[in-house]
Amino acid sequence: DPFNATVALANSTSRMAPYALKVTINTNELVQQAVLTITTDEPVVTASITTDPRTRASGRVDKTHYRIVFDRTGFKPDQPITLLLMSANPIQELDIN
Repeated sequence: DPFNATVALANSTSRMAPYALKVTINTNELVQQAVLTITTDEPVVTASITTDPRTRASGRVDKTHYRIVFDRTGFKPDQPITLLLMSANPIQELDIN
């Protein structure tokens, strides 16, 4: 698996979703046409994504799934992405793939 992630509880930036997880993901090899999905035990109300300036990625919330799609340049080593996933209830990460 080329991906590694760290997950921790975090402070939410949303009044509507006071619980948050901070997820930082990196890769050890270039992954072309990369799509990552983070699955949580509670619906994600809102999220933010922070990337290296050289990384082009967008995120989309679909209830308990947060999908990250990278542009054609792919997901590169040493260009981590950090997500803040916010929920109305205490939230846990169940899977990243």
